[in-house]
Amino acid sequence: MLTAPALERRGVRAAFLERGGGVSEAPFASLNLGFRTGDGPDHVLRNRGLAVLALETPRFAVARQAHGTGLVRVPEEAAGAGFDDPADALGPADILATSASGVPVAVLVADCLPIVLASDDLLVAAHAGWRGIAGGVVPRAAAEFDDRAGVTAWIGPAIGPCHYDVGPEVVAAVERGSGGGAVVQRRGGKLALDLRATAARALQAAGIRDLEMTELCTACAPERFYSHRRDGRTGRHAMVAMRA
Repeated sequence: MLTAPALERRGVRAAFLERGGGVSEAPFASLNLGFRTGDGPDHVLRNRGLAVLALETPRFAVARQAHGTGLVRVPEEAAGAGFDDPADALGPADILATSASGVPVAVLVADCLPIVLASDDLLVAAHAGWRGIAGGVVPRAAAEFDDRAGVTAWIGPAIGPCHYDVGPEVVAAVERGSGGGAVVQRRGGKLALDLRATAARALQAAGIRDLEMTELCTACAPERFYSHRRDGRTGRHAMVAMRA
């Protein structure tokens, strides 16, 4: 797993779980944490149990992600929502916010950005693909904080521009709605969207300057990461975060 020391200094435990150490078989091998992938639900549940055992946390709450900007707040009584059964997931939403201590929340990804934002009294986790970014998911998540200068942000592994060619209509949508404009590379006449840099620009435009990014491309490392664009049918990672 990958962790975020800057968030730990804010009293937040956050980790991005890589694909190894689980019980799922190909094409989901091996720590698939997503029920809505086609993997056997018994495998996913066992994997989730292994994950929280390794993290030394309670069961995490998840939402029905919709590639949008919906937000749900997670009180203490909603701890573990959707962990055992996807029918009990929160939302639909792509942002989870909680001020409760000891209540882990998670977003599931396989190329999209996992983003965690934290202040001294609030934790927000967001799932951000290009559609969510175009819809304004990053400024929506940042808007939960009154003092954005006091927020620490972490962006975990996601697909890099080296594997993310897009059409001009995608660039235009992200440029209009992201909150900070699109960061695009041009290679051989093609457009490649840099999701991480685009989200970072949106966070900065929203007033969040304390930012760390994991410069790892999910499509570049099949032994470590799931990638929907690379593999199609595949598993899901979880970015799990909890206020101590």
